[in-house]
Amino acid sequence: MNLKQTIKKILREQTQSVNCDCGWSWKLSEGGDDPYVCHKCGKDNSKKEQETNLYDNLKTVAFRDLPFEYQRSLIIYMYEGPVVDWSLDLDRDEIAKDDNLVKILINDYMSFKRNKNKSFAYGVVPMNSLTKEIAERMGYDTFDEYHKDYVGSNYVQKHKNSVWPIILNFDNDELIEDGWHRFHDYYSRGLKRVPVVMFI
Repeated sequence: MNLKQTIKKILREQTQSVNCDCGWSWKLSEGGDDPYVCHKCGKDNSKKEQETNLYDNLKTVAFRDLPFEYQRSLIIYMYEGPVVDWSLDLDRDEIAKDDNLVKILINDYMSFKRNKNKSFAYGVVPMNSLTKEIAERMGYDTFDEYHKDYVGSNYVQKHKNSVWPIILNFDNDELIEDGWHRFHDYYSRGLKRVPVVMFI
């Protein structure tokens, strides 16, 4: 098993839930020696889970090798924290509008070797897989119910035709670390696939 397969296996075990047709569900990490076998009815759900795994299409690369759009999402998110000594002192929203400013911050971040080589997983995942997992984590029967509650209590800015990656964090109970407004806008627009990036 290579590094990429190992990372995918770890991520799957830590975050994936197995839902059996009998109604029983459990976290993959809690399944014991046969994590896909239902402890209630005995059905082997491994084939079903392999077909629907949310994270299969993610690639793992060093920050320096991420496409610019993914670097931009991460840098704008990290900018307000003490990750490095940033050479700019501007409002985050102002930086987000100017790719040249973003590139300056990317260079700031990569000036430290450990940051340049830090691994991230990125790719494009199906919207329905994300919404299903988020609804489960948030305790809603459907994501549409959660979406209505979220939009009803938050201002969700329209992003026109832009599609920036959202940042996932599997240790976050809500799954999304940054990009909630964007994500709900993408859902309203009917996007079928969503770019994501996550810390490893």
